[in-house]
Amino acid sequence: MNNLGEKIKNRREELGLSIEELSEKTMLSVAIIRDLENGAFSRYEGDETYVKMYLRKISSALGLDEDEMTQAYVDLTQQMRQQEIDNQEDQEKKKEEDVQKHKDFQFERPNYNSKSTVYEDKSHLKYVKAVVGVVLVALIVGVVYFGISYTKSSTTSKTYTKTENSTSGNVSTKKKSTKKKATTKKKSTTKKKKTTKKVTFNRLGTMNYQVVVPKSTKKVTLKVVFGARCWVGFTYNGSSSNTSGLKSTIYTKGQTVTADLNVSEFNSLRIRNGNNVGTKYYINNVEVPFTSAEQQMTVTTLSLTKVVK
Repeated sequence: MNNLGEKIKNRREELGLSIEELSEKTMLSVAIIRDLENGAFSRYEGDETYVKMYLRKISSALGLDEDEMTQAYVDLTQQMRQQEIDNQEDQEKKKEEDVQKHKDFQFERPNYNSKSTVYEDKSHLKYVKAVVGVVLVALIVGVVYFGISYTKSSTTSKTYTKTENSTSGNVSTKKKSTKKKATTKKKSTTKKKKTTKKVTFNRLGTMNYQVVVPKSTKKVTLKVVFGARCWVGFTYNGSSSNTSGLKSTIYTKGQTVTADLNVSEFNSLRIRNGNNVGTKYYINNVEVPFTSAEQQMTVTTLSLTKVVK
């Protein structure tokens, strides 16, 4: 199954080209060319269209027949799919055999005890247990009732009389002048600072992120800073488009692409990158938080889905 990769490698070596030189001619990353020469086509499952484009560029650079190379790749993918189908059929057949073995298996009849006392009807024990339970409940209720009646009889209500001493004669009383101090309360006026809510990201899977946009946001700005020379394809809302500055083409290292997207129209964005090493993506100046493993990937497809909260 690696005849196609060996053919590319042998032709490149005949021409005296290194992988790096072939990468410069085809504008493809070294990792892609190395994968194709090693026959690692399973890594690009679902991206057959891109692989055909890669093969045509390589064939053109090496002087090979483009149609013959792409047809060889189509035949190879068909073989891989047929092998997967055969593996699935073998697994299903194995499951059916395991189920049949389980059905055919029978347990031996247990050796029952011959003593009659083991199988006697002991349902009368239930009634005995019920009677014992009722007696215990009655005893508990009686003890509680006796304790309550005893405490009531032992307590006596005590009454207290308040005695007042009366005096006769003239009594002079001085009126104390009380001055009320007026207290003024100062109302503290605090100005509430308006905080602008930024977009956040929820990671759904490998290179698959959810963009959480605040309700008040009308537009978001996409910014891409490329870390290496690469070919990039943009898919906006499920279709390839060059609107809003999103142009599918070859970008150089350090080049920046920005695009303003209306929140009401923006639903999803898919960015296919042939050499993603060092490339950074921003939404409203907030960087997409890639994991360390994602930062080391070369051929990537970044999926961004909008959610308004």
